[in-house]
Amino acid sequence: DEGYGLNLDALTQLKEQGVRIVITVDCGIRSLKEIAFGKEIGLDMIITDHHAPGDEMPDGFVTINPKQAGCKYPFKELSGAGVAFKLAQGLLRANEKMPLQKDRATEDEEGLVDLVALGTVADLVPLIGENRALVKRGLARLRASERPGIQAMIRYASIKPDAIDAGTIGYTMGPRLNAAGRLESALNAYHLLATQYPGEADDLALKLEETNRERQRLTNEMTSKAREAVSGKTEKEHLLFVAASEFPEGIVG
Repeated sequence: DEGYGLNLDALTQLKEQGVRIVITVDCGIRSLKEIAFGKEIGLDMIITDHHAPGDEMPDGFVTINPKQAGCKYPFKELSGAGVAFKLAQGLLRANEKMPLQKDRATEDEEGLVDLVALGTVADLVPLIGENRALVKRGLARLRASERPGIQAMIRYASIKPDAIDAGTIGYTMGPRLNAAGRLESALNAYHLLATQYPGEADDLALKLEETNRERQRLTNEMTSKAREAVSGKTEKEHLLFVAASEFPEGIVG
């Protein structure tokens, strides 16, 4: 119900909740107004994005984007998840040298590559170079996943763990995770990936399975309505647009 990308209301709510740092993922490089607003109300805006910048760069705390002018990072085709992973790598390596909390165990880089693989394939970036290497590493972890949420999703989707490949992510796992944000709240998918409890994982995986079926039903219904709307007009027109108020924003794509 907020639409896509950054928005002023969400930034205001975060500030009111006591948030001081906002990290964008896969968005923000063209959100000049929103980044400026966040900075104005006292938020440190850290932008991680892989989209091409516009003529003007956002004035955030820091911008991590291999496509920005002057960036010397050798691989330019990282996904949004891949760029966020670069930030995580930097933080983890800095923490190794100077731990913030010496008595607290931290995540390691290898423990994140399954999520990077999911995000990379689902983002439809070219599977070449570093993307290919990250996905290969991530697939190995997905096939032997220790995450209760992924284990539950694999069961409900009738996936054979040993057979998980890029196609499994693109056509089976990705659509289920995406369905949450398309129809309800993307937090449902996040909680599935983050939960440490098998019972909660089962409940969330079942919910995503049902949401994905509803997404499929609505997509088929909208496609039929769109075909019906242009019926008889296709011979003369080269490009056709169909719009209707009942088409859910999360499905029209």
